[in-house]
Parts: sequence; structure tokens; C-alpha cells
Amino acid sequence: MNQSFYQIAHAHWKEFLPKMYKILVDNRTLLGRLEAAASQTDLEMTQAMDSGMPREQAWESIRGCAQRVRISTESIVPLAAFPINSKAA
Repeated sequence: MNQSFYQIAHAHWKEFLPKMYKILVDNRTLLGRLEAAASQTDLEMTQAMDSGMPREQAWESIRGCAQRVRISTESIVPLAAFPINSKAA
């Protein structure tokens, strides 16, 4: 697992998705979800860069944090529970 991707996801979820963050903390599933998101991001970055994409372009192409969060949490809480925070706009 890439620790920097873990830290980026943690900070993003805590700031922009506080309801989801609290649910994950309360359910004691935050760490596992962060690890899964970081591992998936690391895999996607590696694949993009292995295909010849420069690092910055690879990051831009896969970084859709809000989309990744929705995908990684969809199975535990309905998406309607996480309205988009006005800070993210």
C-alpha cells in the first residue's frame, strides 16, 4: 500500500465527506477502506505509468477522489447519505 495515497484519501474523506468518515469510524471500518482505496489507486497509477503515461498525467486520469470514495463505500451506505460538500465544488 502506498502511504501517501492513504494519507490523501484520509484527509479528503475527513474534510469533504464528514458523514461518511464518521460512519466508517463508528463502524470501525475506516482503516480497511482507506487501505483498499490506497491500494487501488497505487495499482491504477502503476498500470497507467506502465502504459507510458507520465506520472502527472496518470494521477490526473485516476484521481477522481469523489468517484473512488463512492465506489469504495457503495456497499455499506447508500450514496444519498453523502451529499457533495460545497467545499468540493
